[in-house]
Amino acid sequence: MRFWKQFERVSLKWPREFNQSLRGMAEDFRQHYVLWLAIVGAIIPAVFAALNISSNASRLTVTLE
Repeated sequence: MRFWKQFERVSLKWPREFNQSLRGMAEDFRQHYVLWLAIVGAIIPAVFAALNISSNASRLTVTLE
């Protein structure tokens, strides 16, 4: 088998698999959207709290010392 024919077969395979993965993720989100909204709803405040703590970390360490 020539190299470029083998390369064509491989390069056509991964977009198909990627498309199937995206469809699977979309289907999972449609079926379990309440769960995913709860997860995202919990992550966003946690990220903001971590940013708030990290921005005040130098003041907290001085206060604790």
